[in-house]
Amino acid sequence: MTALPAGKSFDRLNKIRLSVEDCFVGAGFTREIRLFRGGNRRVNGGAPPFQELNEQEPDASGTSMDQCDFARFCGIGRLTKVLSGHSLKKSRSADLERERDVVTICRAALEEGRPLRSLDLKGDDLKRLRGFQFLSAKPLLLVINLDEAQLAGTGDAAAVVDRAAADAGLGPFLTRAGTAAAAVCGKIELEISQLDATDAAAFLADLGLKESGLDRVIRASYDLLGYISFFTVGEDECRAWSIPRGTPAQLAAGEIHSDIARGFIRAEVVHYDALMARGSMAAARDHGEVRLEGKEYVVQDGDIINFRFAT
Repeated sequence: MTALPAGKSFDRLNKIRLSVEDCFVGAGFTREIRLFRGGNRRVNGGAPPFQELNEQEPDASGTSMDQCDFARFCGIGRLTKVLSGHSLKKSRSADLERERDVVTICRAALEEGRPLRSLDLKGDDLKRLRGFQFLSAKPLLLVINLDEAQLAGTGDAAAVVDRAAADAGLGPFLTRAGTAAAAVCGKIELEISQLDATDAAAFLADLGLKESGLDRVIRASYDLLGYISFFTVGEDECRAWSIPRGTPAQLAAGEIHSDIARGFIRAEVVHYDALMARGSMAAARDHGEVRLEGKEYVVQDGDIINFRFAT
């Protein structure tokens, strides 16, 4: 995820962005919306951030993403050839015809000032656009920066986001495809960053919060991008692997190493919650919580997997 400029914010918010970027470089955009007291105005005057967001979605240069994408139609030779049907003159195929149709739809949307993510393209149509790297086709996560009083004691972050979005007039914006929001309090995140893990957990509990803003943003990013995590556990290392939701076990094994996917035999699976409840892998086996799955098994978020494979 790449951050878009929205004024000065706390270092903790930058750490949130960087943590998400570690997982999904260039997969989408995050943008801070300042709804804390005194934050709902521009430093140099002009429209409030949420009003500006409804008018345009700026990229790092200050030009709206849909304007950048529209300019690409004029500057990329392949796009021009696709729209003109030049490629079809040399080699006609159903795939090339569909590519022209999809690009034509995209151009029409951009001419109307609509970001390409609003088209909610799926499957092969979405894959056809990846090579063009359109900015407005990427998902957008709004990080709503609230006051401590607005966030503390609520417990339900989703309700806070809905209420804050409604107060700011962002409700219709968040109904668009490929758009989501997460609530944080920059002041709270700044204080958490100065505490060790034990004190930070106690601090959040005192505020009535179940998790930090960092965790909420990462969770929202995973949901928006359609990713989940599974775990591998060894004697010397425990690792989390990020994969698209709906990935079968054999393809998930390939995230670790292609040799594991190639020689896949079975996946020994136990869910994280089950393992924590039983306390050990041996106890989980005794209670029938560990199971063997084949290559078509769809990996679930929080699965702990030991892959059996032939070398």
